[in-house]
Formats: sequence, structure tokens, C-alpha cells
Amino acid sequence: MTESAPSVLAKNVEFDVEGRTILADVCCTFPGSVVTGLVGQNGSGKSTLMRILARQVPATRGQVSYGDEALASLSTRSVSRKIAYMPQNVPAAPGMTVRELVSIGRYPWHGALGRFTDRDAEAVDRALRITKTDTFADRILDNLSGGERQRCWLAMLIAQQAKMLMLDEPTSALDLGHQHAILSLLKQLSRDTKIGAIVILHDINLAAQYCDRIIALSAGRVVAEGTPAEIMTPEQLSGIFGIPMLVAPHPGTKKPYCYAALDEFAPTVGVLG
Repeated sequence: MTESAPSVLAKNVEFDVEGRTILADVCCTFPGSVVTGLVGQNGSGKSTLMRILARQVPATRGQVSYGDEALASLSTRSVSRKIAYMPQNVPAAPGMTVRELVSIGRYPWHGALGRFTDRDAEAVDRALRITKTDTFADRILDNLSGGERQRCWLAMLIAQQAKMLMLDEPTSALDLGHQHAILSLLKQLSRDTKIGAIVILHDINLAAQYCDRIIALSAGRVVAEGTPAEIMTPEQLSGIFGIPMLVAPHPGTKKPYCYAALDEFAPTVGVLG
């Protein structure tokens, strides 16, 4: 039986920059082996929190733990074996093939000068198969569509074999079909292999359909935390997004689906002219 991933815990995390508070006293738990959606308005601190959770930047105050270990006490290689992070804007990879990109995910296991082993090759092949990128593994990454490239980056994270994946808006530049494909793949991966995932999403309805838990930020603070059913209420959503909201069951999945209460919202919107 596959062992469940440890949880990631943020305790009293704060982040200041140039005298401005971006995160204030953030306390929340990201359970292992489930998909957690991180939602909120632009500027609410989602990306900053994820970068701290992935140890890309240090918190000004507070602590992040992975299981019972303080993240700050671990070596860079140890962190990379536990947490795989994909930023919103992935770096350019000119001239690189899909397989070469995915192989970078094995770096934490053999280092810059280490030998690429059969085990590494197996991990890369498995990641390519899971993401269905094996059929174009030898193509140049730059020649692929946006949805195909995003699957390749996800394959790199899978090849890293970390127990917790962190993805910052992986669907932001994708069409509707590819958005659902990426999140469905992530959900299935978590369910089948018992890994955890934290994903930043702008679309609260996508979070409700694919995430097991949702954590909402507003002005750098956690304002709601729970299951989609607990978060997707008019009262909770209005507090998160600052406009009146309505909720109804999705006609297919029956999960909660929200939309703006336009009749209530319209009088506050200015008219051009």
C-alpha cells in the first residue's frame, strides 16, 4: 500500500516587503494525499504563500513544517525530494525536448554530477506515460501547444517523485478543455499515488469540482478553510470575493457551482459614456 504524504503546516506565517504586509498571521494545514485549492482575489497573497511553502522565499516571521520537520532546517536537496513546485510563469527552455525537460525532475536524486541511472529513466518514462506526453517525448518543447507544454511541466514534477506538488495557476493560460484535463490528471494522480497537491486557482468553480479542500485568502489572511461544500455558500463566497454570490448544484456533478448575483451587483457598476 502506498504511504500517504505528510501534511504541510503554516504556523503564524507573515511576510513583509518594503514596509508593506503581504501575509499576516497565516495559520493553515495542507493535508497530504489530497488536492487543496488556494483561492482569493488578485493581490490576496496566494502566490507569496505558495512560494514560502515551497521554500522559494523565507517568511518574515512564522514557520512552515513538512510533517514533523521544520522546512527551514532541511537541505535544498531534501526539500526538493519532498516538494515539487511549478511557478505561474515557467522559465523558457529553448531547444529542449520534452524528455530532456522531464529528466530535469530527477536532479534532486542524483545531483549535477551524478550518473543518470535506470531508476531515473524509469521515473521519467512513467511520468511521460501518466501525462500522455510519451507520444511526443522527442519533440521540441517550444513547438507544442500551451496545453501540451503544461502537461510536460507537470510530467517533470511527477518525475521528481516528491510527495507534495505545488502549482501556481497551472490553468491560467489554457482553454477550457485543457483546464479540465490538467486538473483531472492532478486529481487522479493524488488519488492513485497518495501524494498531496496545492494548486492556486482563480476559478472557484474549478476548485470546487476538483479540490478536496479549499483555503481562501483575503488581504493576506486566511478567511475560510474547509471542503468545497463548506466554502461554497453565498455568505462565504461574498466574504471572499466582495460581491453578492449565488450557489446551485452543478447539473452534471451535483457539486456546488457559484455565480455572481448580477441583479444585486449591477447597481454598483459604473456605466461608460
